[in-house]
Amino acid sequence: MIRNPCYIEDGTFIDPYDYTPYLANISLPVTIFNSILLALIVISYIPQLVKMYRTRSVYSISFIFLHVASYSLLFSTSVFYITTLPQIFACPQNPGLCYSNMIPFLQSSAFLLGFIWWYALTIRLLYVSKVKTNHATSSEAEPTSDQGDVQRAKCHVLAFFLFLGVMLSIIAAATVIVIFYGMCTPWVRGFTLALSITSLFFNLAQFSPQIYHTCKVKSPGSMSVLLSSIQFIVVLCMFVFAIISKANWMTYLTMTSSTVQLFVLTVALIIYTFRDRRKKSKNDNSEDKELMVQNPDIGDRTDECDSDSNEVGKQSGVSMSSKVI
Repeated sequence: MIRNPCYIEDGTFIDPYDYTPYLANISLPVTIFNSILLALIVISYIPQLVKMYRTRSVYSISFIFLHVASYSLLFSTSVFYITTLPQIFACPQNPGLCYSNMIPFLQSSAFLLGFIWWYALTIRLLYVSKVKTNHATSSEAEPTSDQGDVQRAKCHVLAFFLFLGVMLSIIAAATVIVIFYGMCTPWVRGFTLALSITSLFFNLAQFSPQIYHTCKVKSPGSMSVLLSSIQFIVVLCMFVFAIISKANWMTYLTMTSSTVQLFVLTVALIIYTFRDRRKKSKNDNSEDKELMVQNPDIGDRTDECDSDSNEVGKQSGVSMSSKVI
């Protein structure tokens, strides 16, 4: 059992090893609503991952967006983790209230873990397409002109592993801090507030690089419209719920920023997706017309084949009728 460091400061605790006062009674409709949002968060990453596995391309994905968004989600999840740890310690003592209290932390964790999977897959595809291909096609005596792209790919790989190191360090530090000092210590609250403000600043610029890159290349590329659409709906619902529940002011700023940026990104992806499909259909039609112009006898040959088949059908019909007679 873990002793509560805030047992003396808080008079609501009778047993220093009892964490159940941290658990709140949450109504069933709220639990169901949050569970639906949690499921949508998990589902939202599936179209993006499927599209990238199928195309094996990272075209139109902004790596600045990946790096900024990873730290935005990390700091946000860290705040949820620190504030939820006492409730996690209370789960074995009162399992009935555990899940409903864990949902906000599970939602934030689902955003982070799904993004890490996407982040890792993007880095892997970039590394395979740039580094391994370059080593396979070039020799030491004849360096290729893609060395700059190779170095950038390696830098992105290092940035990804640096992010993983920072994430593990924050998780370890947060666990030790809450176990030995609790949430009642002023400097722990200040540390949590600093993480919240840092997450807010990262969130304000989270989707801006991807919006700029999408508008620059004028194509959705490897970005999934379903991912952006589902996450926009989820964030919008969470924003409305935060207003109803009168959440912290930083939650308002974060949700407002995410909602507006996701809306702009979703609209841009939808517009460029329809534009690409229209261009593709026009190109297909123009190619068919060019083939007809270059080979005008194709239609005549088709008509001749049809007439020959009709004559064969008539002759076979006559022969069959003569046999019957």
